[in-house]
Amino acid sequence: MKLMTIHFERALQEIVANRYVNLMTIMTIGLCTLFISVFGMFYENGARIMSSWNQGDRILVFLHPEVSSKNTNDVQNNLKKMEPVESITFISRKDALEALKQSMPSGTAYLENLERNPLPDSFIVKLKPNRDKNINIADIAAQISKLSHIESVDYGEAWIKEIKKVLDLFRITGIFLMILFSMVTLFVVGNTVRLSLYAREEEFDVMRLVGATEAFMAIPFHITAIIQGVTGALSGFFTLGILYYATLSIIKNFNMMEQSALPMSMEVQFISPYTMTLIFAGAVLLCWVGSFFSLKRHLKN
Repeated sequence: MKLMTIHFERALQEIVANRYVNLMTIMTIGLCTLFISVFGMFYENGARIMSSWNQGDRILVFLHPEVSSKNTNDVQNNLKKMEPVESITFISRKDALEALKQSMPSGTAYLENLERNPLPDSFIVKLKPNRDKNINIADIAAQISKLSHIESVDYGEAWIKEIKKVLDLFRITGIFLMILFSMVTLFVVGNTVRLSLYAREEEFDVMRLVGATEAFMAIPFHITAIIQGVTGALSGFFTLGILYYATLSIIKNFNMMEQSALPMSMEVQFISPYTMTLIFAGAVLLCWVGSFFSLKRHLKN
């Protein structure tokens, strides 16, 4: 225990003696952590939104334009028999046109001059919230579309596809950034250790003469690297937190001015503790690896 205290004190002395170099190293690690965390946070939120839509609770079912009342009732009965369905609301083409007029006041004159109503009859199918999570909304929509007299179904498929493309781009970019920032961290930490070793070369020669082992001389540098990793990662998370809550405050103020609010699934959530733990452990590990190989190479020579 006393020996570890000595090593820890030597590590702190090393940080203070080369404070500017160590500060730059910590800032570099913090920036790497920040960028990776930002990508991780956006990827998590995109995946959550897509999962929420895949587990959505509403499907619009549009009937063929010339469907009869009897066929409409048959469709309604078939929809009611489906296990995931909780309720069904019928919207006639007349009601749909009136709702469109109310939502588009500027286009009322154009809509009034239509020779015939172009909108079809439709159903709003509400799904059970406690249904089997393995059955997503796309599977249910595909099942509904196979019923007779149905022209099309809509559950936000286009949005889901677009989000998936963005998520794939984020994943590829995130992997590239992780590799790039890992190399940067290894390079910066390795150079920091190398500079410290050159500055203490004479001290190491004396320690070798009195019988000090390479492990004894290396431990303070490993502790320094771990402190750099911990401090850098925490500073990156702290900066991310400030940016996140500042942005969230701006969005909330905007929503209050516009008298609107984002749906719960659209709200940006902070990076998860699991991802933070992985990034934190990765930063500390990379710092230790950079220190290990730099020490191994220098002490061997």
